[in-house]
Amino acid sequence: MQGAGLRLEGKNRFLVRCEKMKPNVIVVMCVRNAMKHISNCIRSLLDQTSKDFEIVIIDDLSIDNIKNMIEKSDDKRIRYFRNKKWLGVSNSFRRIPTDPFGFCY
Repeated sequence: MQGAGLRLEGKNRFLVRCEKMKPNVIVVMCVRNAMKHISNCIRSLLDQTSKDFEIVIIDDLSIDNIKNMIEKSDDKRIRYFRNKKWLGVSNSFRRIPTDPFGFCY
C-alpha cells in the first residue's frame, strides 16, 4: 500500500500517517446564483496546461441549481461545499479550514 498515498513505518508497519500529495494551487470560489458564469469559469480552469490544482467552490445558498451542475462533473479536483445559511463572501471564506477538503494530507 506504499504507493496508494499511505506511508507505512515502524517494525510492525503500522499505518502512522496519510500522505496524499497536496496540489500546488487551490482555487477557491465563493458563489451565489452565478450559474451562468460558473460553468465557463470551471471550464477555463480545467483547460489549463498545468493539472496540479484543485477547485473549491463554496455555495452561499444559491437558488439556481449550481449544485446539480457541479455534481455532473466527474473531475476529482472539484470540491463543493454549501453553506447552511447565507454568510456573504467574507464569512464564507473565513470558514475555509487550513485543509479545505478534510483529507489527511
